[in-house]
Amino acid sequence: MANWVSASQAAELIGVSTRTLLRWEEQGKLKPMRTSGGHRRYDVSELLGTKNDSSLTIGYARCSSHDQKEDLKRQVLVLESYCASKGWNFEVIQDLGSGMNYRKKGLIRLIKLITTYQVDRLVLSHKDRLLRFGSDLIFYLCEQFGTEVIIINRSIEVIKVNPAYSSLIGLTKFMSLYGLSSDTAAGLVIARRACRLSERIPPKYARLVQVDSHRHVWSWWNALSKKLKGISRHSFFNSGANSPLEVNLTDELLEPSRDRSIGKPQGTSRLRRDSSAPVDNAVRSTSPTYIQLSLF
Repeated sequence: MANWVSASQAAELIGVSTRTLLRWEEQGKLKPMRTSGGHRRYDVSELLGTKNDSSLTIGYARCSSHDQKEDLKRQVLVLESYCASKGWNFEVIQDLGSGMNYRKKGLIRLIKLITTYQVDRLVLSHKDRLLRFGSDLIFYLCEQFGTEVIIINRSIEVIKVNPAYSSLIGLTKFMSLYGLSSDTAAGLVIARRACRLSERIPPKYARLVQVDSHRHVWSWWNALSKKLKGISRHSFFNSGANSPLEVNLTDELLEPSRDRSIGKPQGTSRLRRDSSAPVDNAVRSTSPTYIQLSLF
């Protein structure tokens, strides 16, 4: 498929002046086409020295990380089989990087080929293999530069993720925030994980566990899961002072550290209900002390 451009566009494309194009035409190096109005039109493939009998088809394959290299191999196999069955002259460009990274070497090379009229068609296994967000911009460039876009599989892509702690994360982060059921909140966590988003413990729960920045984030959720064991799911909606969730957190915060050798609390002090009234050392109050926490 030939792509024709005007004299000024041709000069800009190869970095010469229009006078040089005219001189090359006089010397027989170029043979522009004439429109009905007498204007010159130049074949881009001839200008770039890439004119051949068969047009170039580019297949593009991408995966996000080294752990997905097997998926990258499957994409390449699908693209090669499809293009070969059509009898096209093709090349497969492979990329390794996030779908939100616009500076991947393969993607940059693909854009350069498209914008210099060297690609007749672009073949993808799935739409989001090009970019997770912004693929429509590349498709617009293809339309402007005469490149056909072919997506082999337009069905929904299935992404496998590890569902670890998805229920707990949904309960503590999204259930109350968005008014979701526990199952829907867990589904939101799984969808976010498919987009490779990490989930940090909310500050109101982080004080219950010892957060070590050098450990994997799932170790924090494992510790929090043990702290919140036994709390009913609907309690995460309730922000009242006497809710089971708040009572549990209050007990966790008030529980003193214990010396394992003697089995007694360390650093405990005797509190007086009324500082102005004396307290009999022989009789001490066993009434529990309550602290109201605003968790939500």
